Formats: sequence, structure tokens, C-alpha cells
Amino acid sequence: MFVEITHYFAKDGRADEVLAIRRRACALRTQLGLDPGTILIKDQCQDAGQQHD
Repeated sequence: MFVEITHYFAKDGRADEVLAIRRRACALRTQLGLDPGTILIKDQCQDAGQQHD
């Protein structure tokens, strides 16, 4: 079994574009019969030094 972990960090102002590309890549993996994988999105509250309520 192979396990791949890839970290993508979007340039400022391009997070939505990068997320859309990753989602298309997951859809393509599904079409190829592969596990689509998991997309984790950084918590915006964490970036701002805030805590969840």
C-alpha cells in the first residue's frame, strides 16, 4: 500500500482557486477508479488567533 501526503499552500488571495483545483483532481481520481482522497482546509479562526465558540 502506498500513502501519499501532499501539502498545498495557496498564495494570498488564491485559496478558493486552489481549493477548486484540488476538488477537480479528486473528481478525476474517482473517474480513474481511485480513492478521491481527503481535502483538509485550514481553520480561519486559527489563523486569526481566535478560538471557536
